Amino acid sequence: MVLLGAVFILHGAMPFDGDSNSESSECRERHVKLNSGLRDSLSQLYEGTCKASSQMAALDPDLIILVTPHGISLSDSYGIYCNNTAHGTAEWKEHWTEFKVNVKLDVKRSKELKEKFTAKNISAQCIQSYAGVEMRLRWGEVIPIWYLQKYLKKDPPYLIISNDLSSRITELEQFRLEAGRVLSEFVRELQEKVLVVISGDLSHFHPTDCKDPMYLPDPLYGEMPVCPETAPQFDDLIESWVQSGQPIIDPEEPSSVKYAWDPAVALPRLEAAQAIEPLAGACGMKGLVLLHGLLASEKSTGSTLTSEVVVHRVPTYYGMMAATFIKHSTEAV
Repeated sequence: MVLLGAVFILHGAMPFDGDSNSESSECRERHVKLNSGLRDSLSQLYEGTCKASSQMAALDPDLIILVTPHGISLSDSYGIYCNNTAHGTAEWKEHWTEFKVNVKLDVKRSKELKEKFTAKNISAQCIQSYAGVEMRLRWGEVIPIWYLQKYLKKDPPYLIISNDLSSRITELEQFRLEAGRVLSEFVRELQEKVLVVISGDLSHFHPTDCKDPMYLPDPLYGEMPVCPETAPQFDDLIESWVQSGQPIIDPEEPSSVKYAWDPAVALPRLEAAQAIEPLAGACGMKGLVLLHGLLASEKSTGSTLTSEVVVHRVPTYYGMMAATFIKHSTEAV
């Protein structure tokens, strides 16, 4: 029926330690021990992500479409989860296991999207695990869902899309933009009110003076490059991509600047970010390209979009952001 909006949500677990009133005793204990700079950064990320999630939950979606970069991935195709339910924790380095989610998956809509993608020459496959009983989720899906479920008034089903493994981002730009356009078309054909969630983080190659192994790269992945020039440049380009268009100042909240998002202004900024992404290491890049295609398609129907970077910080080695896009149109909801 209608796209309500979209949100880009960080999926790092460390902002949970920014909540001084967390229900997790481990998070509260770590919060007290953090140095003031890291504590402030994580607190701002936690509070900002909660604020963005609250805004999205207030739109009252009937269906949530989540795009994840860290799910069960296929080599060259989007993977669409087709189990009946899914569950998991935000576990990272054997911590944050207390943050759990259990969700329903909309198998019917998932299969319909797969057919829609196939009909439009977008490579996609259905994924089903454990005879369709229950899909396992990890941090890339659990963390965005956890923040949303904190504020949702009902329990809508999810449609989860896992990005492919291909690292050929530049060559696949048109493929991902087209996937976003097709997803927009798919949503307009539904009877449900839909929220799209892009799970991702920004550059992972920031320099940091943090010494705590909990907040540093997992050695399992090898030594992480450090690019002190490219990493902040990439993050700034993505922030400017969100803020593409005329600024809108709310006199009741002057510190919160929103933008009348303009895809023509945004696209060159996204292309510039994509060009340097190999030197930035951003797991959110693929989802951002798809999101641009989706939003540009919605804009072409006559709708307007209000965008906002709710929070963007670099607490240690990678950048994290929560950004919202709210659709305004004359369509009946």
